[in-house]
Amino acid sequence: MKATSGQRAKAKGASNTLIVLLSVFLLATILLALLTFIHVSQRDAYDEQYLLRASEQRILSQRIAKYALAAAQGDQDSFALLQHSRDQFEGVLEELKTGSQADGLPPAPPEVGDELSDLESSWRKLRANADQVLANQETILSVDNLITVVAELIPQLQEFSDEVVRILVRKQAPQSQVYIATNQLMLAQRIEANVAKVLAGGDTTATAIDQFSQDAERFGRILEGMLRGDAELNVAQIVDSEAEGKLREAAMLFGSVADHAQEIIETAPEVIP
Repeated sequence: MKATSGQRAKAKGASNTLIVLLSVFLLATILLALLTFIHVSQRDAYDEQYLLRASEQRILSQRIAKYALAAAQGDQDSFALLQHSRDQFEGVLEELKTGSQADGLPPAPPEVGDELSDLESSWRKLRANADQVLANQETILSVDNLITVVAELIPQLQEFSDEVVRILVRKQAPQSQVYIATNQLMLAQRIEANVAKVLAGGDTTATAIDQFSQDAERFGRILEGMLRGDAELNVAQIVDSEAEGKLREAAMLFGSVADHAQEIIETAPEVIP
């Protein structure tokens, strides 16, 4: 009996020890699972913040492109909006690189290091264009004012040219003179169309300035030829006093157009990225 009681006590002690060990193991498992859950939840929260910042950058990049184009075309309000969007994008990029202490967000994980580096490289190129537009704000707005003046003068120049054509037709001038006078109307229309494209940027600006420059020069030479004659251009002098009077009015007006045109031609290529 005594041996049996001892065996029972020993078995009970072993059982209690096993229960304690199992309880400790279970508690450790639960604690580990809890820590894992907390870590995963925290990582998910971080990922959500990273995604929010990436989405914000996508929106900001679209705004930067929009405001940069509008600012380069002379929209004064777009300069402030461009600067604000540029600074916002820079701030979000810095948070992805170094984290955000205010939000308790660590730097982006190493797994996206290459993508983040590519993003930063592309951003530097875009920012360079945005910075150029902002740095040239005063000059861009000045060119825009010049363009506005030219755009306002061209319809008056067209009106004078049209009156010259009417006078020549009414007085049965040679067809060659009527043709040349009519061609001036076409040149004036092209000048008006191309001057409106000068601040478009890129190849459009280059093409517009080139065509605008050529047409303005030709218009001036033909106008001078109609007043004084130009054998090289095969333009005969118009001797009708009424037509000559309109031509001189047109010449005075074109002098202002030519002055503004020269400023546009010299300045615009330097400020438009």
